[in-house]
Amino acid sequence: MLATSEYYQILTSDNYSNALIRVIDNTRKSIDIMMFDWKWYKGDFSCAVSLINQAIMRAHRRGVKVR
Repeated sequence: MLATSEYYQILTSDNYSNALIRVIDNTRKSIDIMMFDWKWYKGDFSCAVSLINQAIMRAHRRGVKVR
């Protein structure tokens, strides 16, 4: 489930990565992440996990607090 200040949205395997990236890209203040397992795919920059990682890094670079 994805929570924003405006709504809750249930994300399925078909739409979670694109929806999550949109939320990350629109975040201006802070992002808190709690994950059991997190991977970084060094050679595959187009897989869903890598795209989410890239969005988090973009957020950090624009001054969003990421923890």
